[in-house]
Amino acid sequence: MDERFLAERLRRAEEAGNLRALPRGRGSRADFVSNDYLGLVTRGRLAARLNEVPGRPPGSTGSRLLAGNSSFAQTLERSIADFHGVERALLCNSGYAANLCLLSTIPVAGDTLLYDEQVHASIHDGIRLSKARSFPFRHHDLEHLEQRLARTTGAGQTFVVVESLYSMDGDTPPLVELVELAERYDAGVIVDEAHAFGVYGPAGRGRVSEFGLDDRVFARVVTFGKSLGAFGAAILGSEALCDALVNFARPFIYTTALPPVVLESIAAGYALLPELDPEREALARLVESFRRRSEEIPDGVDFAPGVGPIQGVIVGGNARARALSEALAAAGVDARAILAPTIRRGSERVRVSLHSFNREEELDALFDAVRTFAKEK
Repeated sequence: MDERFLAERLRRAEEAGNLRALPRGRGSRADFVSNDYLGLVTRGRLAARLNEVPGRPPGSTGSRLLAGNSSFAQTLERSIADFHGVERALLCNSGYAANLCLLSTIPVAGDTLLYDEQVHASIHDGIRLSKARSFPFRHHDLEHLEQRLARTTGAGQTFVVVESLYSMDGDTPPLVELVELAERYDAGVIVDEAHAFGVYGPAGRGRVSEFGLDDRVFARVVTFGKSLGAFGAAILGSEALCDALVNFARPFIYTTALPPVVLESIAAGYALLPELDPEREALARLVESFRRRSEEIPDGVDFAPGVGPIQGVIVGGNARARALSEALAAAGVDARAILAPTIRRGSERVRVSLHSFNREEELDALFDAVRTFAKEK
């Protein structure tokens, strides 16, 4: 995708004297900028309570454009970008905030957003905040997507938004074919990798990397509160993309930055990722076991088409989903009901998140409880 439209927006901001850049750390200068009103961070009192790493305060004290930036944050962003093979990474406070930043900022009036109908709520909310036109396409339906693309040719920039692993059904789109289709229409592809990051691809880089599409998507979102076991998120893309977000993304500009104590945990998680092939292999075996067992359940219960750690036991109806969750709890299994309207009516379920540390005997207990529920209900 030709990104000159971003360079033009940045040029106009510079001409107007409004171009932002992340500042350096304050050093020894007197602090008249941060939000550390009571000095808990600056004076080290909170760090003493938390036994924090020496020299790493637990609070960030402000937004990235004011007091909250640091050489540590920027070094971490460079490390993340290098890991994922992109020009730049921009830290955000959560996956939700990352999707709001990206989708409310980059597509503007005259542009078009095409999105899979089953994308996450944060993507829907980001799209609602955008001034671009937006249209859904049927889940994984490339023919329907092409119909949408054909109607938007020549009308501003076009973006296609998908997840690489969907958070309810646990299924994955035909990413290679989707990217090839978008390229034929000069559309930029935005991929939310929240549930795939850490699990798929070389060293857990995600499904985009698994399929060798790193330089063929416009932007990716990776989140740190799932496989990485930390907090926060990053938007991955070009220098121009991240500069545009620093300048124009309200959820980035007007929020307190991630504190150093969180950045430490993100850095530690990334350092561990290349060592986790045994865990990824164990998880894959458990997924295979779950799918095999799901074929033996009697009528009255269905299963989502999950290919990874997210699996759904579909029972239909909020009351039935709650009842199954309670039956599982009584069997010593913690799996929670997902109810309408969070999910479409008729597909209410218990969502099962699999982990590398789960044991086969735990799956025994889960499936025994599901079988009993199916027979009784």
